[in-house]
Amino acid sequence: TREEMLYISLNKSKVVWTETRKSRVRPLSHDINIHLEELYRTHLEQREANPDDKELLKKKYHMEQFREISFYGDTAELVNSKGQRKVAKRQALDGLWIEYAWSVTNAALHIKINRVQIDNQLDYTMFPVVLYPIISKATGTDLAEKSFIELSVYESKTSRSNVMQFKYFKLLIQEFAVKIDQGLIVAILAFLREEKSAIAPTINMDTDLEQIQKPLDAIIKALTDSPTGETEMYFDNIHLSPLKIHVSFSMHGSKASQELLAEYPLVAFLLQTLNVAEVQDVILRLGFYERTHDRYTITKLSNEVSSHYQNQFMKQLHVLVLGLDVLGNPFGVIRGLAEGVESFFYEPYKGAIEGPMEFAEGVATGVRTLVGSAVGGAAGAFSKITGVLGKGLATLTFDEDYKISRIRRKEPATHATTDIAVGGKNVVMGFVDGVTGVVTKPVSGAKEGGASGFVKGLGKGFIGLVTRPTGGIVDFASTSLDLIKRTAQQEEVVRRVRYPRHVGRDGLVRPYISHEAMGFFILNKLEDGKYAKIDTYVAHITCSDNPPSWLLATSKRLLFITEISFLGLYEIDWRIEYEDLKEEPVVKPNLNQIQILTKESKKTGTLRSTRSFGKMVKYRNISEARVK
Repeated sequence: TREEMLYISLNKSKVVWTETRKSRVRPLSHDINIHLEELYRTHLEQREANPDDKELLKKKYHMEQFREISFYGDTAELVNSKGQRKVAKRQALDGLWIEYAWSVTNAALHIKINRVQIDNQLDYTMFPVVLYPIISKATGTDLAEKSFIELSVYESKTSRSNVMQFKYFKLLIQEFAVKIDQGLIVAILAFLREEKSAIAPTINMDTDLEQIQKPLDAIIKALTDSPTGETEMYFDNIHLSPLKIHVSFSMHGSKASQELLAEYPLVAFLLQTLNVAEVQDVILRLGFYERTHDRYTITKLSNEVSSHYQNQFMKQLHVLVLGLDVLGNPFGVIRGLAEGVESFFYEPYKGAIEGPMEFAEGVATGVRTLVGSAVGGAAGAFSKITGVLGKGLATLTFDEDYKISRIRRKEPATHATTDIAVGGKNVVMGFVDGVTGVVTKPVSGAKEGGASGFVKGLGKGFIGLVTRPTGGIVDFASTSLDLIKRTAQQEEVVRRVRYPRHVGRDGLVRPYISHEAMGFFILNKLEDGKYAKIDTYVAHITCSDNPPSWLLATSKRLLFITEISFLGLYEIDWRIEYEDLKEEPVVKPNLNQIQILTKESKKTGTLRSTRSFGKMVKYRNISEARVK
């Protein structure tokens, strides 16, 4: 079967207040944005509370920098103390912005990419989001929204030389996070792996034949001007920004075969080196690259840039060692505490410059940041240590299915209460699985390997009787401490932009359909992926929104699924095998229901279900019901 591996998206920024200067849209400063947004929301609340009050349309507001502010829809008119007027618009900045200007002698290119996000679309993954920008706390008070990537190039043209001349070439990349696990690395290597062909290798001589047709003096001139045959470039100034990268790595996921690793020895060495422990939120700082008045070819420039950043990376290896989870990431704890102390002194100082009220706000902000950094750093350290202990206990069960289901449950939920509830459920299920495993493991082992399989299963069962309940308690502690860390440090959980694409049984990649992707996602989540292993998603319909429920058709059965929102889980209410159907399901338009009849009376679901000859399922869309 095929599955989507990565999804790269260019997204708009958050909604901010902007002004237009010389045909360019620029966001207002961070402080003005916050205060203006608060006034705007107050204005909307008053309008909604008093819809017939016409005076509210003309109401004037004020803030420190502006004596008069008026709102007209998503537009605000600002008047400062000198009587100067400025118009601000509330909007999201475009994900991709390109400006190109040229003349006979010059050309300028300016590119802005607001937000790039790369999602891991594999089902079994530790990190659903691979790459995303991070809003730095240190620069968060400058502009409301900064472009993640910004490129500015100015070229000077001349007809008397074949050398491209750049007055300046500047690339800026903001702080970002990279989170990757072994499963994704293996999938990428397998995707890039060349198919070995039994056909004898051939040599392409087209380039040599083209050279034969050229005059000798033309070939000599080309080699003299540029020995490699590449276009030369002269830079008055080239500047590539420093990089600040938050790195996380996990050994979870499918393991690479020895044959695959033999083709990529460097990757094999790194995987073996990092197999000791995991790395979470380690910051690498790579210095900037800058050259002035120098001549390059593309090959020379790319080699020099890659060599520069590789050397910078090697200087940061100590950070990786101090960031190991087994040590609790002490480097991260010290870094967080240092940022808290800096904020504790800087925020009151910044407020004192503006006024006494701002000084009080600065003191409160500084204390909150310091306490959050201290508490969050300590909780995060203990969370990482208990997480490593939980991984070790899961390994001791010698049960791959249990290890996979454990990873599926570790993704942070939307709400804190859901995280706690799921953690408590996992503790209970750890005890249940440990007890039932004493019986089920020997039986499944006997089916697969006979007498020796029975003995192995018996061993797994008794080991699981201890390790599974203990692992559930340890994982609950790790999840709770991580929740404390995220709350104290006000971290934002970044989620996938969309559900992974559904690829049918024929393996053909078709245009993305969000409805199918959602059904495929639900099937993968059912009972820790149990049905996704043996069934193939076919279709589904939405039956109700409260509680959310669906009728899902797979290659083998019909499933009626209900979402338990509090736990963030999907539960099968009942299921009917196709072989038990008396006839094809019938749509009843007058009742807005689908009639599903079975051959004989039987229990079709959980204990709540009664014996019946079928089911009546409500639907919302008749065209959707008929197709399914």
